[in-house]
Order: sequence, then structure tokens, then C-alpha cells
Amino acid sequence: MLDFVRKHATSWIIKVALFFIVIVFIFWGGYAYQARRKSHLAKVGDIYITWKEYNKAYDNLVNYYREKLGDSYNDETIKNLDLKHKALEILIEQAVLLQKAKELGITVSAAELQEAIMSFPAFQTNGVFDPRRYRLVLMNNRLTPEAFEYQMIQSLTLKKLEDFIKRQAVVTEDELLEYVKNIKTEKKYGYVLFRTLDYLNDVKVDDKILKTYYDAHKSEYKDPEKRKISYVFFKVSDFARKVTVSDQEIKDYYNDHFQEYNEEKKVRARHILFKVPVNASEKEIEKIKKKAKEVLEMAKSGKDFAELAKKYSEGPTAKKGGELGYFTKKEMVPEFANAAFKLKPGEISDLVRTEYGFHIIKVEDVK
Repeated sequence: MLDFVRKHATSWIIKVALFFIVIVFIFWGGYAYQARRKSHLAKVGDIYITWKEYNKAYDNLVNYYREKLGDSYNDETIKNLDLKHKALEILIEQAVLLQKAKELGITVSAAELQEAIMSFPAFQTNGVFDPRRYRLVLMNNRLTPEAFEYQMIQSLTLKKLEDFIKRQAVVTEDELLEYVKNIKTEKKYGYVLFRTLDYLNDVKVDDKILKTYYDAHKSEYKDPEKRKISYVFFKVSDFARKVTVSDQEIKDYYNDHFQEYNEEKKVRARHILFKVPVNASEKEIEKIKKKAKEVLEMAKSGKDFAELAKKYSEGPTAKKGGELGYFTKKEMVPEFANAAFKLKPGEISDLVRTEYGFHIIKVEDVK
């Protein structure tokens, strides 16, 4: 159902006419805008990279190399690996790839996002997705569901882009043979072993030379700073109800994290699909349309829509009663999206024709 070749929507700036709203914007909204600008580290196309994202990426790199290198990890390592620039390069590369995915029309549907999240073992109880556990795990990691789902959408989009590129890759027979030859060819090596202990007594070390070498390689003999700590574990859930948050604190947090709560309009809908083959004749199309109209009449007469979808729909969501979950307008083909977004919760559309066939749409909720 995703439209992979679609036109980008045009963004519009809302003009404020009333004078007193302008004044409020200058003193309050203007402050929030400046605060957001200060949080921006870089801009790639229309994507902003924030200091928060950079710090997180840098910390992840540091932790990765700390675990990988073990005792040999130190401040000099960070400097040599140039992790500060590497973290920014990773974020810039990710932003470029996300923009390319957008150009190609690669998106993640609400159903795909939902399926990915529900498959996480960390969010499951006895193998079944647990909404309460989901919220608790995110809260313990200082994440809101909106922020986590935004990150998941980016991750899934990049995975789709990777799969798309791999599908376009062509490996020649010569390249394949060369690869097989390299991994299957047996190699013989000759070597001479010099044991250090056999020569140790013949080596004389001058104190001056030793000191000069040590001064030039001090960082190699440094142990990383270590701390011995004691701690008491407090479960967040034991104290959450005792915390009081003022309206002003909520407002300040909202303005500082505006992008996390800014999402496009979404609708939740079900549909019944009657497929129309690409090379179908006019007679065949009329026959399919007639059948679709009969089911439409049943739906509008009050028959259970989910049961009708299970019985008549030819789409992949038929077993789920035609359930599509929440989706934005750009995640569906234009004809389907235009019809769905005109409906109110509980309303059923007339027949909608798309490249896939005829649809009957029922909107269940609007966000």
C-alpha cells in the first residue's frame, strides 16, 4: 500500500495576524525558537543534527571502543581515533541517507513500526507484547514513546534503503569466482621463530636510554582512571506517583523538546480490498466492481466491518479484519489517502479505486 514514487508535500508558513499573538510569540515563542536553534549543531538539507543526538552518538562510540580495547583504552586512544569527528560524520551520513530514502519514497508504515516494536523481547511478558512494560523500559532509559518511535522509524527506513540498494547490486561471474578463489585457496607459509628469552641476557639497557623511551611513550604505561563505588538502587516505579510536576515545568520541557511532540495528522483505518489485475478487461473490472458494491452496501447497512474484511478482502490485512493501524497521508497512495483523510471516525467511504483495485475504507480514529 505504500506509495514509493510520490510527490513531496509543500510546506507552508502560518502567518499570524493578530497583534497580541505577535507579542506573545516575541517574548515566549521567540525564546523557544532561540533555545531550539542553540541546540542545533549542524544542518544537512532539511534535517537538523542536535547537540543531544551528537552527545549520544559520541558516548556510544566511546563505550564501544572501551569494551573492544579493554585495558589498552585511554585518553590517547580517543585522540588517535578522532571519535569526536567520527560521531559527527556518522550522524551526517545518516541524515544524507534518510534524505535519499525520502527522495526514493521509502517510508515506514504504522503497521510496520508497530510490528517491529511488538517483536522486541524487552517489551514482552511471557512472549507477548506488554504495553506497561514498554512504557516502563522507555522511562528507565529516559525515553518517551514518541522519541523512541521516531528513532525506530529512522532505523527501519535506513534498513529499507539498505535492502533497496542490495537488490540493485549485480555481482558478475568473474567477481564471484575471484571471491571463491580467495577464500578456498590453500596457502603455505614459512617462518622462523626467535624466542625472546634466548636473547634477553645479551641485551643491556642504559638507564638514560630507558628514561628517554619512557618519556616518549608515557601514555602506554598509564592505567585508566578507576573508581570504587557503592550504590543503592531505587525503582522509578516506587517513587513516580510521589513526584509533582508543575504546569510551568511541563510547558518548559515541551518547548525544549518540541520536535519530539510534533507529528503529522494520522488516521487509524480498516479496509476491504478487491484486487483488479493489471491487464483486466472492462468486463472483468465491472464484475469486480459489482461485487465490491454489494459488500459496500452490507458495510453501510451496519454489518461488522472487520468480519466483512476477513471474508471478502483480498489484501494482506484480511486476516486482521482489514486493520491498517495508524498512518500518515504520505504513507498511502494518493487516492486512498485522500479518501481516508476526509472521513470522520466511524464513517465508511464509497468505493475508492487505486492501482491495487477497489477499496472500502472505514476510519476508526484520528490523531
